[in-house]
Amino acid sequence: MYYELSEDGSYAIVTGYDEMETDFVVIAATHDGVPVKEIQASAFAGSTSLEQAVLPDTITTIGENAFDGCKRLMA
Repeated sequence: MYYELSEDGSYAIVTGYDEMETDFVVIAATHDGVPVKEIQASAFAGSTSLEQAVLPDTITTIGENAFDGCKRLMA
């Protein structure tokens, strides 16, 4: 999983993941001591292997098209 800190450093943003790692991802509730609150736009877009994603309740924003084209992703 790839993360970056928000501009003010108060929370983390999921920016993507290594598609070769797995077809199942669990997004952590915290990263480097701060809550994970956002999934960046297009973070997982176009993934051909992603089937499941578990999101923590800390997520408050899911960017536009974050999971666009993830044809194997189960609802």
